[in-house]
Amino acid sequence: KFIGYDENSKVCYYESAEESPIRRSIYKIDAKGNKTKLTTGEGVNSATFSDNFAYFVNTYSNANTPARITVNETKTRKELRVLQDNAPLKAKLKEYSFAKKEFMKVRTASDIELNAWIVKPADFDPSRKYPVLMTQYSGPNSQEVLDQYKFDWEYYLASKGIIVVSVDGRGTGARGEAFRKCTYLRMGELESKDQVEAAQALGELPFVDKDRMAIWGWSFGGYN
Repeated sequence: KFIGYDENSKVCYYESAEESPIRRSIYKIDAKGNKTKLTTGEGVNSATFSDNFAYFVNTYSNANTPARITVNETKTRKELRVLQDNAPLKAKLKEYSFAKKEFMKVRTASDIELNAWIVKPADFDPSRKYPVLMTQYSGPNSQEVLDQYKFDWEYYLASKGIIVVSVDGRGTGARGEAFRKCTYLRMGELESKDQVEAAQALGELPFVDKDRMAIWGWSFGGYN
């Protein structure tokens, strides 16, 4: 994702998923191809730069850490000020036994490796078999599987003993042009196939009750 270009220094600033499809980092690169990573947090970073690109505001979070917003100096990458660290929210979350969101790979019968997240009950017992709800959107160039903080209803379901899984199938973003464009003129075909085959793969996990699996989607996910 292009963020901006400094005409004086001939430097381009951008956001990239080059380290992992589920993560984002901020970079700069000069006309000679010299690249510098400006952010350090492993998760999802976004940035807004000052007009002269001397400073930037970095918003960072990961799947289990609420957003932290800081002002940084571009040249040194030094953190100058914390605008928001969500300390009250972090303290409140510690009072509850919420499950942690985990990331996994799902290999389908079509031999396609898909990125997924899974939220298990906080008191998860690997010797038990749990019902599973799959939630997905699957729209073109979208992503539900991101290492970014999002506290949603999957945590409530997990507290009721239900495992929740989201799988990004073919057509979703940050996996390259071929992966994204393979659904062109075939909307709903490969996306649905990937969700079905992902469900079959999940059903083989020792802690999944394959007779109690459901899938839910919104907007394109409902169509899918």
